[in-house]
Amino acid sequence: VLSPLENEEGYAFGIRRIEGNMQVDGSEMRTDFFVDMSLRPGQIYVPPVSGQVDFTMEWDTIGEIPGDHDVVILLRTSDGRGQVVTGGHVNIPDFTAIENDTVVYSCIAMGAQESWYSLDAEDKNAYVNLLEISSDVSVSLYDRYGMFIGMNDLHDVDYETLRGLKQEADVVESEDTESTPKNAFFVRVRRSENAPPSVGEVSYVMVQSKDVGTSEETG
Repeated sequence: VLSPLENEEGYAFGIRRIEGNMQVDGSEMRTDFFVDMSLRPGQIYVPPVSGQVDFTMEWDTIGEIPGDHDVVILLRTSDGRGQVVTGGHVNIPDFTAIENDTVVYSCIAMGAQESWYSLDAEDKNAYVNLLEISSDVSVSLYDRYGMFIGMNDLHDVDYETLRGLKQEADVVESEDTESTPKNAFFVRVRRSENAPPSVGEVSYVMVQSKDVGTSEETG
């Protein structure tokens, strides 16, 4: 396995992609994801040939209960073999959904270190602006596959901005099962390492638009 199930901080969200290679004697392969010992649907993409092949497995985490989970991934081939290829302990964040062209009043709760948000940008680029922030925060943006896009951590100002280009992946969304939208983004807002130590609430206004007005307070 060449890529882990979770990111470097142990989080798993969006559609997790696991890539690797293995020797197979059969031409068909399938994958089973077990989350806390319960079977979940998974997808595998592999050339229909025998020999040493590269594979990509996908697990859509949408609908999973936020929190810590134990995950095991089993790979099966038509030659009768089954092999546990990867797995581990992952943390799925608790997301609040936000929408394009909306204004949302939100916060990092008292005692918490961060808050997470999901944005289905539909046919647009992603625009997330935090205004009137009551304490220093850092903000990060991730794509549909939970891959890091970028972050901001401005100091001595009460605003932060995130931008993400529309994702053009060739994805067919199923009408029968819930799936992560093809232009989904994920936002993480956390207390900045440069902020004064505090467990108090951090409040802010989130504006999901490229057209953001300014005032004397927000700059």
